Amino acid sequence: MVSSLLKSVLIVGATAVMATVAILLIPFNKRGRTFGWVARTWARLVLRIAQIRLRVKGLENLQDGRNYLYAANHVSHFDIPALLAGIPDRIQIVFKRELTWLPLLGWALKLGKYISIDRADRRGAMESLGKAAEEIREGASVLLFPEGTRSRDGKLQPFKRGAFAL
Repeated sequence: MVSSLLKSVLIVGATAVMATVAILLIPFNKRGRTFGWVARTWARLVLRIAQIRLRVKGLENLQDGRNYLYAANHVSHFDIPALLAGIPDRIQIVFKRELTWLPLLGWALKLGKYISIDRADRRGAMESLGKAAEEIREGASVLLFPEGTRSRDGKLQPFKRGAFAL
């Protein structure tokens, strides 16, 4: 239990530090590469602190110079770090707007090139998907969670239409 608590404290601290770095580097984040580097570094750090070894399969299916729409199930707090650390691509994440209220992390998400979506506002959600489509046209890949939220029991939930529209 002490080990888990210590890991949690270290992960929160690493998140605060890396979010602050991301915010400070935003003026230098012209194409999203700087923010992507900070996010990938944060992801690897979180996985290391949690002592999670990541094994990635299928990278041979990704082609250089192409962009992708990544759709993933969301069953763990470690899904995002695992995806950011494991996918060697410039990824823009579609995230729920409620996260922007989190100090430091939420601010970094809001100020960075990630795409917030207001799940309670259909029109706003469609605008967010339009922004995601624009990012794809500009050469970025987009990561979203078609279920719209993290699964509490690990079971697949119904997909929202946004991923398919995008």
